[in-house]
Amino acid sequence: MTTTTVGYGDISPHTAIGKLIAVLLMIIGIGFISMLTGTISTYFIGRAKKAEELPKNEGGFILDLNGLSKEDRMSVQSYVDF
Repeated sequence: MTTTTVGYGDISPHTAIGKLIAVLLMIIGIGFISMLTGTISTYFIGRAKKAEELPKNEGGFILDLNGLSKEDRMSVQSYVDF
């Protein structure tokens, strides 16, 4: 931490190679945090877009009953009408 930030200043790189290593650590650290933040943001944005794409009506979501048998559709319909 002291090589990439101000920290307390008791330990810091003074040589050229030490400063180069500190710069590389900073670039790698900032890049890692950026990629992690971007990945998490993309996940949540994708979930929000999927939720917006679902068909809706006044009462909530529309049920697709096409794959059900006639008896199952009547059973679901009785719950919906209740």
